[in-house]
Amino acid sequence: MVRIFDAQIEEGETYAMMHFTVRSNIEQYRPCSHRYRLCFTEETKVKRQEKSIMSSLSYFKCKSFSKNFAEGDDVCLQLFDVIGAFKVGDKVFKAEPGAQKKWCNFYLHDLEDKRLHCTLYSEYSEQFLEHVKRTTSEYVIVIIQLARTNKRYGEQMGVSTSYNASKVLLDVNVPDIEEFRTRMLDMGSSQSLSSTSSRPALSDDKEVGIVKMLSELQTTKEVRGLWFYGKINTILNATSWAYMGCFKRSCRARAIKCDNEFECTKCGVRSSEEN
Repeated sequence: MVRIFDAQIEEGETYAMMHFTVRSNIEQYRPCSHRYRLCFTEETKVKRQEKSIMSSLSYFKCKSFSKNFAEGDDVCLQLFDVIGAFKVGDKVFKAEPGAQKKWCNFYLHDLEDKRLHCTLYSEYSEQFLEHVKRTTSEYVIVIIQLARTNKRYGEQMGVSTSYNASKVLLDVNVPDIEEFRTRMLDMGSSQSLSSTSSRPALSDDKEVGIVKMLSELQTTKEVRGLWFYGKINTILNATSWAYMGCFKRSCRARAIKCDNEFECTKCGVRSSEEN
């Protein structure tokens, strides 16, 4: 069917469709939430319409990071659109040179500075890496159309491109990206002022060293001792590659929880959970 209709259908145009079948939309990865899907057959006919309805519709229906990617959300079977900003200079993990399968991993940020892990495969991975290398902007605005969710070990849901369905746009001149960039720049000015005014009043820098906010860590390039201010929300010490370490600097053994304290399994040093 693809070979027959590939030359007859152009993206962004409106068509009248005849002689098709209707089936339940129960595929593993669904491009929309509609109950049914239209299926082409060898008898299907398509006719381009002069009056397009696309100008009155939103081309992308981007999902919110916080609303749709929280643990337990049932979005695993539906493909969707997502938009976010990649900060140039952030870490990008990629396949080794010469690897048969090309991919890259990075984090997108939304307008509330929430992060979403993203994986791009094949040519989209190469396009992203090349675009980041050439851009002179501080941020790259990314739209992944028809993305799929994936679960990373120990983390919340992330997104990735899905076979031949997904499309990736990088800093393209479309209304969605222009609006996102404008809102991001407007919010960035106020957040910068807020970040500066909320800096903790610790001792003088000469006594404790240079004090920075966690948000400034990514732009810090010098190798030196720094103080960072933040609140520990939770400690992950489940069975995994990471574990709670001994509180004694010279010991690197695992510390296990005993009542309201943590005790080193090697040297026996204890420290309360509050400390």
